Amino acid sequence: GSISTVFGEMDMWVFVILAAASAFLTYFLQRALRSRMSGKFCRIRVTLDEGQYEFSGFFDSGNCATEPISGKAVIFISASAALEVGAQSLVFCRAGNITEEDAEKVRFVPLNTVSGYSLAVATKPKKLEIMVKHDFEERDALIVCDEHAHDYSGAQSLVPLSLL
Repeated sequence: GSISTVFGEMDMWVFVILAAASAFLTYFLQRALRSRMSGKFCRIRVTLDEGQYEFSGFFDSGNCATEPISGKAVIFISASAALEVGAQSLVFCRAGNITEEDAEKVRFVPLNTVSGYSLAVATKPKKLEIMVKHDFEERDALIVCDEHAHDYSGAQSLVPLSLL
């Protein structure tokens, strides 16, 4: 084949105009994305045997964890939020020695993350609600306590976008 030069000399004023247009485009796209990202926070209300608890949530499109048998979505709650619930109802933190009645609530969720494969212990709350447009709406999901996380972008829980 033949060799041809693709790049040629560009006038300085053309370069300045293209650079300015690129800067303006980047600025406006950043503002648009920032306003879109502000809607990624929510409130979730969880009803367990011991009571009702409310947490802040962060919608994450990358949270695709589901329980393999039922296909239910999984919400991750940080360790600091789990402390608010109390140790007696944290069946979902550890599935060590559990009673028969608690065993009915426990589900195992395989996770594949950048740090490797693991198995999380999830629980089905009596009722789970997510605030959508200023009203709480009931959803069907499982809850997993993430003992290694203390917050998710400033929120106490990581909510899959599929629940919105």
